[in-house]
Amino acid sequence: MKYELKLLLLLTILVALPCILLSAFALEALLGQKLIIEKKIEESYSAIASTSRKNIIERVSSKIKILDKIANQPLPMQSNLMIALLSEPLVDNFFHRFYLLDKDYNILYPEERPKTAEAMDVFLPGENYHHFENAYFFEFQEQNLTSAIEEYQKIVADLPEQKLDALGHALAGIARCYWKAGMMDKAMESYQYLSKLFQDRKDPQSLVFIIEGKSQIAEIYKIKNDLESHYQTLLYLLEYMIYNEFQISRAKYIFHYRQITERLSFLQQEENLSIEAREKFEKSYNNILDNRKQMQMQEAELKEIRQYLISELKNQTDDKKGGYLHYQRGDKQNLICYRHFAKENFHGYLVYKINLDYCLQNIVIPCLQSQEVGKDAKLIVMDYTGTSLNEKISSPFFSLVSQPINPVFPFWQIAIYLKNVRSLEELSQSQSQLYFLALITIILVLLVGVYTIITTFVREVKSARRKSNFVSNVTHELKTPLTAIKMFVETLLLERAKSKEDQRECLQIIASESDRLSRLIDRILNFARMEQKKRKFHFEWADPKQLVLDIGKDFQTQIHDTSCSIQWNMEENLPQVFMDQEAMREAIMNLLSNAYKYNDKAQKNITIKAFHIGTEKIGIAVKDNGIGIPRHEFRKIFQKFYRIEDTLTRKIEGTGLGLSLVDSIAKAHRGKVKVQSKLRQSSEFTIILPLNNMKPTPGRYSWFSIFKRFRIRK
Repeated sequence: MKYELKLLLLLTILVALPCILLSAFALEALLGQKLIIEKKIEESYSAIASTSRKNIIERVSSKIKILDKIANQPLPMQSNLMIALLSEPLVDNFFHRFYLLDKDYNILYPEERPKTAEAMDVFLPGENYHHFENAYFFEFQEQNLTSAIEEYQKIVADLPEQKLDALGHALAGIARCYWKAGMMDKAMESYQYLSKLFQDRKDPQSLVFIIEGKSQIAEIYKIKNDLESHYQTLLYLLEYMIYNEFQISRAKYIFHYRQITERLSFLQQEENLSIEAREKFEKSYNNILDNRKQMQMQEAELKEIRQYLISELKNQTDDKKGGYLHYQRGDKQNLICYRHFAKENFHGYLVYKINLDYCLQNIVIPCLQSQEVGKDAKLIVMDYTGTSLNEKISSPFFSLVSQPINPVFPFWQIAIYLKNVRSLEELSQSQSQLYFLALITIILVLLVGVYTIITTFVREVKSARRKSNFVSNVTHELKTPLTAIKMFVETLLLERAKSKEDQRECLQIIASESDRLSRLIDRILNFARMEQKKRKFHFEWADPKQLVLDIGKDFQTQIHDTSCSIQWNMEENLPQVFMDQEAMREAIMNLLSNAYKYNDKAQKNITIKAFHIGTEKIGIAVKDNGIGIPRHEFRKIFQKFYRIEDTLTRKIEGTGLGLSLVDSIAKAHRGKVKVQSKLRQSSEFTIILPLNNMKPTPGRYSWFSIFKRFRIRK
């Protein structure tokens, strides 16, 4: 009766009183009907703007869905195939560019041309000074090319492999002398060997050797009238130089670049080439120059990304999935969409630059045009400066409503302009806003009240049902051992068991069922004490490893089941824990009992583990290969009297107190219980205990244990 009275009182406070207040406000609002109507007009246009914004965001979201699909699907291991798959969204003009970043925000794709901070050292002959001096003397003063070649060859023969710079200068000298001597085949061979020797090195001097070597090879081809090889070499050399532009000195690059482009400028007038070959080389030349422009534009964009975006991306730690970021460069707005990307051993970010011109013309403006706003109204989109992007606005129209297109286009706003409605801005809106807020507040109170009543009623009904089920289950659990005890006592009284073996078996069954009954009663009493916070825990230092081993052996002895295999997995050097051994034994026994009972496998496997968790905690886990627990039941199973309603669990006897008792014991030790489970595969319950559990919880420790600890310290 008291409960019903409380429920009635709660109903009156949460429902009746707000209804009375709502009526009073409604009567008051009738007095300002004109103001409310004017407010409704503004709200209707706001709704139009909101609908347009919603339609725009939905259309953008439909475009973005492909990124979630790519981020969640398995990707090929080959880098070229993975990049091709990640670049698929670029087929849609909605996306403008794609970038791949690692977890440290380094840009992995697109690749940039290599850069080096090394300066090209001035070549010093060192210990080979005498040979170089002789070689230069014979080559440049005496014009004795044969002697010069011999001196250079001595340098090559005496140099170790590590002296590549000196070796390069010597080889270049040999090739140069062959050239001067008119021995073009020897010169070609020497320049090819020089280029091959340094092809794997990326330092500035090595690149210069390759460029100069290839340049001379091209000239030799021209002298031999092999024009196709001549222009093919020049095109290769131009492409190689453009790629390594930032690895050689600027003066060297400009000199060779001008030299090569001047040679290629004669390509159109080259009459000794076929028309097909000339067109092929011209096409390759134009492609190389176009690629250079694209690389320069790409590098400028990457510079923008690093300058404006990386710092913003680092700050987005709260968004685990992805989102939008925008930045402004000059008068131009830029928008990107990013997704966190984690595959196997790679963690990073997928960054897609969005084509804002495409969005404006194909998404935003069409969405605005689909809305009906009347002949005296205009629906426009404005940039951050207030400039209309789709229609020109003249003076008779005045802005009434504007909304930013968040979260996608925060730099654009949807605005509704009405003709000759300046007076609407001059209306006093304070009173209407007050009524509006009051009505919203009362409606929220009503909703909260209804929600509270419904949830309270449902919770009480569920609690009553669980209590009823508990009483039924306990009655059954108590009746089963009592029936067995009664039956075997009658057997002994009526002397139906003739032999001593039969009598002993009857007594063993009576003793076993008595123990079962005692454990059940102890569990119920312990739960009652825990609920009333009257249970006293006797804490002392104990070895968790030995405790777990003893409990597992005792449980194995109790079940007498050869189909159940129990394994121990204990870490070494586990520290002692301040615990109530009997309470912890009861908790672990409950977990073992559940692991055994809720297992429909022919071979039941139970694993008991004890292990470190960091430096301040240990864990005691019981894992089985049983029926498992649905994920949505993880929190409910620790509620008192709660049992999972399932076709498998319904056949298994239980009171619904075991896990609740385990959770209470863990909390009394300042710990907790963690559950992991895969349905129809396995379940694992872990009791996590702190190692610094010395501070007593009020009302939970026995005076004897506290006194004993005090004496030990003293």
